[in-house]
Amino acid sequence: MLNFRHLYYFWVVTKEGGFARAAERLDMAVQTISAQVRELEKALGHQLLKPAGRGIALTEAGETAFARAEEVFRIGQAIPEDVRGAASGKVARLAVGFSDGISKLAAHAMLEPILATPSLRLICHEGEVKQLLAELALHHLDLVLAVKVVQGLDDAMTHIARYGSQHTEAILTADYGRAQRFLREVDAAAVLVNASTRLHDGYQFGLGAEIGISTTRLHARGAMGLEELTCAKFVVFGSGQLRT
Repeated sequence: MLNFRHLYYFWVVTKEGGFARAAERLDMAVQTISAQVRELEKALGHQLLKPAGRGIALTEAGETAFARAEEVFRIGQAIPEDVRGAASGKVARLAVGFSDGISKLAAHAMLEPILATPSLRLICHEGEVKQLLAELALHHLDLVLAVKVVQGLDDAMTHIARYGSQHTEAILTADYGRAQRFLREVDAAAVLVNASTRLHDGYQFGLGAEIGISTTRLHARGAMGLEELTCAKFVVFGSGQLRT
């Protein structure tokens, strides 16, 4: 069984960038913290920290351990408030991941419409796209806002096929051939070229008031108006006809 106290000391040392600052934060002796981290390394069977100038740096094993420790203690820090919220039944929790490429101003602008939501507990986590998507898959995050630099059109469409919602996708390009290929091969209810994805809307598409959205194929897909919410009823009058 992993000793989480040892893991916590390792996490603090890494966050603070060295044993001295960690000791100051924890109000403990450097030697004590160092011994605890060595015990963790012994338990895991790998060196986690290595000297780097006047400070320390993570080994490859240390990077993996630190990433897991970040998850563990982020969840741990959220437990008290989550418990209070569950007991009162009034707190809504939203965990959002931001990739390193998104500026703080852009992130604030994207989240501004929900900031005034009563009893909302907003948790923001910044990291690399790959790490954030892994946390999303494990349901540690509710959504990820990310910017990914791709190597070309093939790489972009592969990413869309894996992570897209099949609702709306768009391409900005002056190349007609690439635009046509994007339209043919990307699987989504609406595919746009050089236009905002916000145009995928029932009213904009002439369906009248948008009543719903569907990402399935039976029987409606994409923006749904009144007609898409209805089904057919066949009424037949006969005089004894049979099928032969």
